[in-house]
Amino acid sequence: MFPPTVRLVRGYIIDYLSSLEGSINLEWVFNSIKGIIVSKQLTLDEVLKIIDNIEHDPLCLPYLPKIEKIRRLRKLRRLLADLANIEEK
Repeated sequence: MFPPTVRLVRGYIIDYLSSLEGSINLEWVFNSIKGIIVSKQLTLDEVLKIIDNIEHDPLCLPYLPKIEKIRRLRKLRRLLADLANIEEK
């Protein structure tokens, strides 16, 4: 069983990936995950591992084309990488 914060982040990401016509946008997901990272409930590395697991799990959103899943997750990873760069400065 995953800890509640892991389930929460995973849920945000899956909701974003499965939302039709952008009903859940990238900015909302990023800000929600950023809040969890800033409050030190999860580290950035843990969030990136969650994203990797979602990307490589064939049973996670099997109806979403893999290329679309990768494209959307890449956008989220870029935003999170920018967050890591800001923390380093």
